[in-house]
Amino acid sequence: MLKRHIKYILLLFVITLLSNEYAYATHIIGGELTYSCLGNNKYQISLTVYRDCYTGRPPFDDPAYIGIFDNQNNLLDSVKLKRQKVIKLDPKLSDTCLVVPPDVCVQTTTYLDTITLPFRTGGYVLAYQRCCRNATILNIIKPLDAGATFMIAITEEAISQCNSSAKFKEWPPIYICVNKPINFDQSAIDIDGDSVYYKLCTPLLGGTSTLPQPMPANPPPYDMVEWKSPYGLNNILGGDPLVIDPKRGFLSGTPNTIGQFVVGICIEEFRKGKLISTTRRDFQFNVGVCGNSVASIFAPKVICDEYTVFFENKSLNSNKYEWDFGDPNANPIDTSFKKEPTWVYADTGTYIIRLITQPKSACADTSFHTLKIKNSAINPYFITEKKGCEDSLILACFDKSVDTLGKKIKGYQWEVYPAFNFNDTLRSTLKDPVFALKRPGIWKVRLTVIGENDCPKVVEREVTADLIELNLPDTLRDCQGRTVALNPNSDPTLKYDWQPAADFKDPTAAQQSVVVGASAKKYTVILKNGTCSKKENIYVLKDDKAPTVTVTVDPDTIFFGKNTQLKATIYPTTYKYTWTPSSGLSNTNISNPFAAPSVTTTYTVNVKAPNSTCEGTAQARVYVIVPDCDEPYVFLPNAFTPNDDGINDILQVRGSVVSDVRLLIYNRWGEKVFESEGSTGGWDGYFGSTLCPPDVYGFYLEVTCIGGGKYIKKGNINLIR
Repeated sequence: MLKRHIKYILLLFVITLLSNEYAYATHIIGGELTYSCLGNNKYQISLTVYRDCYTGRPPFDDPAYIGIFDNQNNLLDSVKLKRQKVIKLDPKLSDTCLVVPPDVCVQTTTYLDTITLPFRTGGYVLAYQRCCRNATILNIIKPLDAGATFMIAITEEAISQCNSSAKFKEWPPIYICVNKPINFDQSAIDIDGDSVYYKLCTPLLGGTSTLPQPMPANPPPYDMVEWKSPYGLNNILGGDPLVIDPKRGFLSGTPNTIGQFVVGICIEEFRKGKLISTTRRDFQFNVGVCGNSVASIFAPKVICDEYTVFFENKSLNSNKYEWDFGDPNANPIDTSFKKEPTWVYADTGTYIIRLITQPKSACADTSFHTLKIKNSAINPYFITEKKGCEDSLILACFDKSVDTLGKKIKGYQWEVYPAFNFNDTLRSTLKDPVFALKRPGIWKVRLTVIGENDCPKVVEREVTADLIELNLPDTLRDCQGRTVALNPNSDPTLKYDWQPAADFKDPTAAQQSVVVGASAKKYTVILKNGTCSKKENIYVLKDDKAPTVTVTVDPDTIFFGKNTQLKATIYPTTYKYTWTPSSGLSNTNISNPFAAPSVTTTYTVNVKAPNSTCEGTAQARVYVIVPDCDEPYVFLPNAFTPNDDGINDILQVRGSVVSDVRLLIYNRWGEKVFESEGSTGGWDGYFGSTLCPPDVYGFYLEVTCIGGGKYIKKGNINLIR
């Protein structure tokens, strides 16, 4: 592919290089396959391939694998063709005064080998495949996925008559000028003297991104590339249609679109009116801007106290140059053929420089430039004085330059700018200007003094602007009662004086915090840094978006196990509610949850308005009447029947007020057979893994109730079976 960033080919060609993932597949831009009959069933096979010099990765295949197929598309053999010398092609244009951009480069190579092809009914098909075409091609669909197939059929008539295929005489055009008529010879030589006819044809698809170089090629038939609308065989390049003379093989047309295009040319070879061979050429045409040579010199008009001059060449569309520096004192000559030469003059004076592009041709262009070299006697000098420093540093500059020859100083050019930021330059042409420097740091002060003979002299120095860069917020807004920091990003190199002083424990401290009150409050700080000072006012305001909230509870007193209704002030659905604690609540994020606490509980609701960090708060207390920690609210049966009938199988404490239980069971010999502590779990009649016999067992029970009450009881229970 032609180098994508060719600067003369408008933005369409200025594209990003393809990622490494596809780089391997974008170097082949064309080719053709031909054969020559040597007699005795020997054929020399020739494959010509073209690639872009710059983005061609990897190099040309070496070797190239050719597949040989019969007329039933069966693979008969695979041949490895040897690569020959790589040649760089020279672009040729129809107008000799048009110039191709300098970074256009295409290489070609040919692969050759001799093979034996005995007569076969139906003949042979030879093919080489490669992936892929360039993503920037305009006239086909999905070009990056479209490989190329270079193939030729050797018919049985061609074999029986030892025919050789037609071969192109000229390389394909590698660069075409937009909006310029083209007329390229794409004719062929047929050594057998057969009749040949030329036509444009659709190129063939080939290798893929997953199999870039099939070895050998896949069997025919081969699909053709799909033209992208509005392109097609009748409109390959756009503009006046590209056509080929069917008898002479001359391509003509006038493309009007910049870009890259795939073109296919077919040569049909007839003998006695019968088609015996077709040669296909597949190539990428690159249409871009071609310019006429224009000479242009860039150099100063006046140089003072310097005799070495560098000449910058701004010429267009040229690759040959001839300079004449107009120096009569040169020995032996004052000329150069470099693109951008440097010349050393021997003395002051006025010199006329000449540049000729494309010299000694009908396309030559000439440019002249007048240069004056002078000596200056100015001694430039200035002083500065800092006169004030609050919001900006006032810098007064005083010129003290002199001309040692007593000549008058003609003019002044002052430039004052922050170091490393020339874009914010302050300028003046006064003798003694005053500048307001609004940025802290180092500033460059440059004075250019212009003498009577127009020779400038420059002097430069640095000044430091000790401006205070710390910028405090002018307004802070937060919730009433919250603490806000007035100066969280303090600068320890500054001195601080906060007012009103009575509001601060230490008015000279850098970092200060205040509590947001019900009304607005203004605080002032004076910052100092050497000679500079800065005054800042900070207003602290209450966030007015905090909602006022009330809570009702109905009823406010409930018996243990019952619930009551909490209801906060109801705001629009965009407001957010949060109730704490969450225990006993049906929902913690609505305005009216039900509450069923086990003990007397105070609930708090926080309500936040949208787009605000402040909350409205209210509380409600729910009183809970808890039964006594005693019978009948605490109950342990005096008998149980652990016979797995699902009825009274477990001996356990019952009661809604129970929160913690310790139960111990002893047999008649005083041996502890069960203990439960910390839960309401009961006894299932087992001692370890042994089922206890029916009997009377002693127990010790200790219960802790909700609210902290205690219940203790000793006695007997019956285990019945």
